[in-house]
Amino acid sequence: MLDSRNKTHGFWGTAARTLPVGGVPVSEMWHSMFVVVRRWLGECPGVDAAELTRAYLDGKPGRHLADWCNSRAWDVHIAEVEAYLCEDRSSFLAISHELAPVAYVEE
Repeated sequence: MLDSRNKTHGFWGTAARTLPVGGVPVSEMWHSMFVVVRRWLGECPGVDAAELTRAYLDGKPGRHLADWCNSRAWDVHIAEVEAYLCEDRSSFLAISHELAPVAYVEE
């Protein structure tokens, strides 16, 4: 698991502002979401899946995920998060395109 590189925005920053006081620490929520997102992502040839997971959580999609969790009072279950991720597949594709090395040479 990789640490966040964006603790003011993205998933971490949004969670830090919205998690209930005295509840689950942001670091635990980050870890839980990282594991769920990484497992859901599976193997991505040509892309470091841990980096892709961090890029997703640190970016705008991560902020949206935290907002979604907050709208459910942070009472979310793995199956619900996986369903959310299925709806947000385009964000993964956009981020993976940015991180993937060029795998072919155009003639």
